[in-house]
Amino acid sequence: MVADANAARRDLDLNATLCTVYRSIGDVRTSDDLAQMIEGSGEATDRGVDV
Repeated sequence: MVADANAARRDLDLNATLCTVYRSIGDVRTSDDLAQMIEGSGEATDRGVDV
């Protein structure tokens, strides 16, 4: 899931969703990290985002 490409009515709701996805389903990353991964630069962090 791309963290900064999603929205909710309240920041609290978005942060709760990102946290749930990160903890139970898979990666949550920023669009910059995703672009770096697609370009193959290898500089994208392996940690995802801090939620």
